[in-house]
Amino acid sequence: MSNEVNMVLFEYLAGEGDISNEEAIAIQEAEKHFYENLMVNSNLVLADGNRLINRRKRLWGVLKKKGYEELPHGLQVDLRWSREVEQVVVRIVLQCRYGSGTKKRYPTYEDLIRHSRLLRIPYLNEDGFHYVSESGIESPEALKKQVEHEPNKNIELVFIHHVDVRTGNQKKDLTQLLREAIQRMVPSYEAILEAAPTILMEQPPMITKHIEGGRHVHPKNMILQGPPGTGKTYHTVLYAVAIIEGKAISDIKQEDYIEVKKRYA
Repeated sequence: MSNEVNMVLFEYLAGEGDISNEEAIAIQEAEKHFYENLMVNSNLVLADGNRLINRRKRLWGVLKKKGYEELPHGLQVDLRWSREVEQVVVRIVLQCRYGSGTKKRYPTYEDLIRHSRLLRIPYLNEDGFHYVSESGIESPEALKKQVEHEPNKNIELVFIHHVDVRTGNQKKDLTQLLREAIQRMVPSYEAILEAAPTILMEQPPMITKHIEGGRHVHPKNMILQGPPGTGKTYHTVLYAVAIIEGKAISDIKQEDYIEVKKRYA
């Protein structure tokens, strides 16, 4: 199934001209499955993504740790068609950038210092992995010395893989290969988040006014406060669904967050 999904996306990226409504629906569904299959654990969510189906040659989505969606750190999975080599180039980038909805917002000095913590994890010297700064591909040792003099240097950990669409020869299923690459990059991502503002794991309990017709009736006026990264986005989803569905917040918290977020959307 994953190979069929991938081929739909590859054909879209390599194609020319407009696509029909039916094709657009198929591509959107394939894209959804593609990113859902990359979730290596229940803590990762698709926090941002490209849904401009009429823009060929590139697809992307950003995976972030649940509760930390407001921070600029994340794993961007990027698929591009390279006309020069007639291949799909797949990149996973541990980046420090805000999403497409915040184009005018740039990472702060503190964000960049926090992001450089990825260098504290043993370096990934395997094929396909490399470290990048504004000046190009760098050795981890050189980057570490540069960070000592320039703490806010923007550094990225990148994994690149080329897919030959014409032959379809893959030693390993692409989805499995990318999942393994993400799994290897997660410790570096976690090292960054260790210095992030503490996630707000527990909000003050939401008081139920009363139960009416078997439904929990909640107060409608609630303000979640806290700096970026403290879990406001995460808990807003939970509280909103609890209010709308008339359920206890404790019951909603026990559910799978991805499923709750689908109902919220």
